Amino acid sequence: MKIKDRKNRMKNLIDKGMSYQRVGKIFNISRQRVFQIVKETEKNNNLEIQNLFKSVKKRDNFKCQLCDEKNKEKLIIHHIDECPSNNHIMNLVTVCKSCHRGIHRLNGKRLKQIYIKGKDLKRLRKKAGMSSRQLEELSGVADSIICRVEKGSLIMSKESWDKIRKILNTYKRYSKKDIDILAKG
Repeated sequence: MKIKDRKNRMKNLIDKGMSYQRVGKIFNISRQRVFQIVKETEKNNNLEIQNLFKSVKKRDNFKCQLCDEKNKEKLIIHHIDECPSNNHIMNLVTVCKSCHRGIHRLNGKRLKQIYIKGKDLKRLRKKAGMSSRQLEELSGVADSIICRVEKGSLIMSKESWDKIRKILNTYKRYSKKDIDILAKG
């Protein structure tokens, strides 16, 4: 049974008055998970939300911000704070299904690891004596992306991180810790 069919079948059973508990037993999942799936289906049917998600994917160049996957069928939107009702555009990021599973399996640790790069980026950029605009000119990575990554509201793609790292590596004002950070990736 396809996932959409399963979701729609659950929603139909709930709409007919069946309890979440009973639907859960039919599909061999918890009552809470049935509730989440039904609410998610309702939310995803909302045209406004769908348009917001499309704009997030467009902002992220239709690729996973963790592994650069470009297959549109595999891309989904992740809520950074893991609160599905917080649909602020700065809380949303495009990831592939595989990375999304990894994020939740690690309880967000993978995202936190990437945010450290953002915090380090600001420190390294300042040590190199550059503004975000100068870094944009040298690396080709948009100033708005650099600033959002530094604030921790966006995950930088590996491709962008490699471009910036290449520029920052040309400066010699770094400590051993800084060099280790630049070597990651």
